[in-house]
Amino acid sequence: MKYSDLDDYRKSFFRMGVYAGFFLLCAFITLHLAGCGSSAGNESSASDVLGLTSDRLNGTPVEIKILPGATKVAPGDSIAVTVKVTDKNGLPANDVTVSLSSLLGGTFDSQSGETKNGYFSTQYKAPEVTGTDGVTAIALGTSSTALVLISAKPEIPVEVKLSLGSTTLKPKGQTTVSVNVRQNNNPVNEMNVVLSSTAGGEFANNSGTTQKGWFNTVYTAPDNVGTGTIFAAALDGTDSEEITISQDFLTRPEVSLYSSAMELPPGGVTTLTIKAQSSGKAVTGKVILTSTIGGTFESIGDGELVNGYYSTTFTSPTDSKGLATITALVNGASCSIQLFVRNPPANNASVSVIISSKELFPGQATLIIVRIFDKNGSPVSGKVAFDSSLAGTFTDPEKELDNGSVYTTFTAGEETGSCTINAYWQDASGSASLKITERIATIKVSTPKDIVKKESVSPISVQVTDLLGAPFESEAVTVTTGDPDAKFNPATGQTDKQGFFVTEFTAGNTVVDVDILFTSRGVTASKTIKVQ
Repeated sequence: MKYSDLDDYRKSFFRMGVYAGFFLLCAFITLHLAGCGSSAGNESSASDVLGLTSDRLNGTPVEIKILPGATKVAPGDSIAVTVKVTDKNGLPANDVTVSLSSLLGGTFDSQSGETKNGYFSTQYKAPEVTGTDGVTAIALGTSSTALVLISAKPEIPVEVKLSLGSTTLKPKGQTTVSVNVRQNNNPVNEMNVVLSSTAGGEFANNSGTTQKGWFNTVYTAPDNVGTGTIFAAALDGTDSEEITISQDFLTRPEVSLYSSAMELPPGGVTTLTIKAQSSGKAVTGKVILTSTIGGTFESIGDGELVNGYYSTTFTSPTDSKGLATITALVNGASCSIQLFVRNPPANNASVSVIISSKELFPGQATLIIVRIFDKNGSPVSGKVAFDSSLAGTFTDPEKELDNGSVYTTFTAGEETGSCTINAYWQDASGSASLKITERIATIKVSTPKDIVKKESVSPISVQVTDLLGAPFESEAVTVTTGDPDAKFNPATGQTDKQGFFVTEFTAGNTVVDVDILFTSRGVTASKTIKVQ
């Protein structure tokens, strides 16, 4: 074959290839248009089933995220399951039907339902088997699966206590979230904690591990009003708190409870006065009163505050004696006092109990002094027995009087609240109260400069101490901010022996005021740095 003939052959072959490609492209477009028409018809049909119109969907794909209340559950036990559905832009997908299924045969209170503000929540009950169950959620043809381990409960259960800085928030408002995990009343370290919310919103960290029994984070409420529940889970232990997102943001009031008598005979009567204020102003609302040993309240325990006050009478029971705890509840806040119900001593002895420290942290000790004199004012002899209304230990639970006096030491346990120390001699007794409080933390934040340049690095020093100034050692500290350009190194860490935690703040490339939150032991401090 000549070279020219070969060249003509190549050109002819190229033209044939171009024509073939053109015809294939036309066929593909025709089939694609036909398929789109078919797809549109199917989408309309599916939309009718799901209760949505195709113009609302606009063919937008959705993303599904399953948020189980716990990643481990015992056979037959229940946990909350929340499904979050968003469109491709991350916006909540509303009125979308979500269907749930379980690989191992678990059941749901509501196996399907429509999203509200992008969320659908129900309760999942594990089957009576052990293994790893796959909980699957399907919406608009998209599915997602979360794994839940079904395992027998440990011999010693895990106790989970959830605490919120506030249970009433404004839309987009923030509150601290603290989870305390204990086993056999001892703090559990390196325990995985999972958080979820049926109200929506976001956690700075919705999971993490405990440090000295504590896991702390910050919760940001959604931008819509409503109510919901925040769940905390660790192994087989769970706890929850109800929250309210409201434009009419109210803080819990300060409640005080007073009694005209601190000791009553069976059937005795005392007057109770309740005072409730918020930010120094009187509040309104209903008062609910309870007693741990029975008895009756005038107005059967309920009444309305008038100018922040409410008064009633309490009649002690005739068939019960001992320590009565009276509690007043107002708008979610409470206050308690303790009264003695007992017969007057026959010998008319006077028992005086003196406590050297009126406020203790768990594990702290205080000196107890008891003096007993008869009706003539003379010191008595014999043994004195001690007990307390909250957990704690006495160096001498029984001790002989020396010239009418006796000394012992009381060490507070892990329980917190008002604690009554009781001393008994024959048929006479006396008491005094102290307060056992959590070792509340306070956070001090310091920076060399409050105004920094763009993309510059500045150290931030955080010190965590108690209210008396004693440092917290090896406490977890978390740093969060709403500015996506701001960086912290590290963003989490632990305090040293002096309670200090140091991080480096790297500013972004935008002129902005950066609001930074520092959280430790359920307490949050804030700092604003101006970036210029």
